Amino acid sequence: MPPQLICKQRLTIRSSERAAARPADELKRQAELGGKLTDKTQLLKAFDKFRDALLSNEVKALDMLMADEYVGFDPSGNPQDKEMTLDAYQPGAVKVDKYDSKEVDARVIGEVGIITGKGYIHGTFGGSEFEHSLRFLDLYVHREGRWQLYMSQVTPLSPTTRRSRCLSRRPWRNRTMAAGLSGAKPRR
Repeated sequence: MPPQLICKQRLTIRSSERAAARPADELKRQAELGGKLTDKTQLLKAFDKFRDALLSNEVKALDMLMADEYVGFDPSGNPQDKEMTLDAYQPGAVKVDKYDSKEVDARVIGEVGIITGKGYIHGTFGGSEFEHSLRFLDLYVHREGRWQLYMSQVTPLSPTTRRSRCLSRRPWRNRTMAAGLSGAKPRR
């Protein structure tokens, strides 16, 4: 039987997927196997370095971790290139103070790496606070011995999407919970 869903206000995760969301566990496992890092492990390390660079506004690190041809799409669907992204993370611009990722899955196909998952990002931009719960897809390319972010797409998770994952597998209970969420009285 699959593990029970753990319902959180922002994100829903399965306990079996926590290990996949933590590249450190993969690194430890690789060390136990003789220290050789797999392509997947190296890809996850690049993903973590990119997240850390966003959190610390390390523009030089972001520059190294992003391909020159980088294209990304923000939660509103607006395109961004590498120059726009680097400008946004200069001191005094965007400040990310929280970036959590869950349900992270990495795949390597030749020289291409794909990372998908859910994320929660909180911070400030121009004195205004922002917060996003989203699903992401990042495409990396392996060049000159390192992984670089080539393309990124994020899709906002609506409150309805997050709420629906919290419903029970028991049909009678789903009706009761759904009615409670909508304010209607349940039918029996």
